[in-house]
Amino acid sequence: GCHNDAETPIDVKNNGVFFLNSRVRNEDIEDGSSNTIFIGEKVPIETELGWASGTSSTLRNCGSRINSNLPSKRGKAAQPDDDPAAGPANPPGKADGPAPPALVGGFSSRHPGGANFGLGDGSVRYLKNTISPRVLLLLGNRADGDLLSSDQF
Repeated sequence: GCHNDAETPIDVKNNGVFFLNSRVRNEDIEDGSSNTIFIGEKVPIETELGWASGTSSTLRNCGSRINSNLPSKRGKAAQPDDDPAAGPANPPGKADGPAPPALVGGFSSRHPGGANFGLGDGSVRYLKNTISPRVLLLLGNRADGDLLSSDQF
């Protein structure tokens, strides 16, 4: 579930749709449900708590490029060299240690070049790793006031 447009800890003040104690109604999605990411893919890591935990195992944000923090086969954060189209992770991960506890992370998949996302209108879109970072941020915020056209993503 998308909790925020930028990399921030999970909190009651996040601007996505799913966040701590969220009660978002259709009226609260001011940018329109077709312009708002509800859910997206995330590659699971063995040590995570699972989908229903409400933690970073469950929630993601749009503050880093798609697949930029893709875990490697060894369970470590992927480095920018792993996918040149993804660009650097935000914030940069260390390959030899765990992520900071407040780091939530972005969306990821095993699909080459992007990931699948469910928007609030029920549509599913494949978004490329090369999507504009600004457009990805706008899709992660339910009420930023910037409306997008479908040809932007």
